[in-house]
Amino acid sequence: MRRVWMIAVLGAGLLATGCPPTPPPAPVVAAPPKAQSRPVVAPPATRPAPKPDVSGRGGLHRPLSAGEENELLKVIKDFKEADYQRLADLKAKDPAQFRAQMRQMWIWYSEWKTMPEPVQQAYWDVREAKAQTAAALADLQADKNGASREKNLARLRQAQGREFDALQVIQTQWAEEFAKRIVKLQGEIESRQKSLEALRGELKARRSDREKILDAKVDSLLKNPLPAQPPF
Repeated sequence: MRRVWMIAVLGAGLLATGCPPTPPPAPVVAAPPKAQSRPVVAPPATRPAPKPDVSGRGGLHRPLSAGEENELLKVIKDFKEADYQRLADLKAKDPAQFRAQMRQMWIWYSEWKTMPEPVQQAYWDVREAKAQTAAALADLQADKNGASREKNLARLRQAQGREFDALQVIQTQWAEEFAKRIVKLQGEIESRQKSLEALRGELKARRSDREKILDAKVDSLLKNPLPAQPPF
């Protein structure tokens, strides 16, 4: 299972504004040549524009509805007030960039909200742990005389422990889903194996009854001859 972390999306301002593709120009109808009775339609001047990609891989080529925007902002606010405030400030300062970030975050949110609640929380814990790790490392580097070294090392270890535990939750869920897919594939393999064995049994029986099958076929053709047909 491809697992894309929402934490990376919520933490960074990604992507430029997406927009729907421009429709292709209308086909040009050429004048009909004298030797033909029907007009000849020339091919379009350019290739038809691709359909908008709303699968989540290449961006959401439409603005979010008011309901979608409010839903996403509420979740962000519940988990991290600072991120919510950052987006609120961005909306006031740069509405276009705000909409672009919200579109991208919605893609990952659409996948994230289908996960079990413990896994959802684990994604946020990983994000918070990374922020805590960065803060502890910065304080360690800034502490020139080492007065707070032990304290900052404890913070660093605690942050790493939080990230480790959260990743365990995420990867355990992934392993369980992977196991379910394996079981499903095993069932499909067993079903196809039975079909293969049945086909081999049928072929073996036909091989044994070759002369009887040919006798029946010839008899049928003599009684109901096929019309003459070309070889190709």
